Amino acid sequence: METLKIFIVDDDLSYASVLKFYIKNNCSTSADITIYSTGEKMLQNLKKNPDLIFLDFYLNGKLQQARNGLSILKKIMYRFSKAKVIMLSSQNNIEMALNAIKSGATEYIVKDKTEFTKVSSIVSDVVKRKEKRKREFIFLLLFLLLFTLYVLNKII
Repeated sequence: METLKIFIVDDDLSYASVLKFYIKNNCSTSADITIYSTGEKMLQNLKKNPDLIFLDFYLNGKLQQARNGLSILKKIMYRFSKAKVIMLSSQNNIEMALNAIKSGATEYIVKDKTEFTKVSSIVSDVVKRKEKRKREFIFLLLFLLLFTLYVLNKII
């Protein structure tokens, strides 16, 4: 099983640490999880190609000059449009959720009693998709190898 690369972006480091602990101990996958307290710090490391990003909506709660999650989400989509970004918020607000989805978030999760169940489901889905892509790639390589052998056999 491959290791998932996960970024957690939240200015509440206690919450981010709990989320990291939960994923490490309750999701049946190996995960390399990095926590960022601001979106700006995470954007500097986007080249590490995370499989999954959990992004808090309100990132400027502690640092007023920090960008909010929606602004960071737009930057992520501009630079790395294949990223699966899950927007997290304590606000159960339909308008905020729609803005996040329109801006490229895969899902909007309210920080409530069901959030960790949803996180488990999302991580499981990402693992399955990653394994499927790997199988498809191996199949393609095998096909190309067999085709090459067939062509060489016809030439010789």
